[in-house]
Amino acid sequence: YGGSWSSQPPQQARTATRSAEAPEPGLAETLKSLPEDVQLLNSDDRGQQLEACIRLRKLLSIERNPPIAEIIEAGVVPRLVQFLHCFDDPMLAFEAAWAVTNVASGTSEHTRVL
Repeated sequence: YGGSWSSQPPQQARTATRSAEAPEPGLAETLKSLPEDVQLLNSDDRGQQLEACIRLRKLLSIERNPPIAEIIEAGVVPRLVQFLHCFDDPMLAFEAAWAVTNVASGTSEHTRVL
């Protein structure tokens, strides 16, 4: 067997570790809402917390160069980890787990934050 393990052409194949490249060009506009997301995440209102988790999860789910470093720098990772223990709100715990998993999918430096 002489084929590559990737289904992509060699010039497009990416390594298993995400690079520390800058986020996509249009992402700067999306990141403008990050301070608001941080505020919502730190509120006492579960609805606002869930909304922020969903927004952060979507940011972290961008396929190419997600803004993991920017999310970490915003200081929200400890709060996301805290939401993993919200057994009375499984949707909040689910969204937080998804976001945390996306942080863990980054570089080893990103994973160390967890």
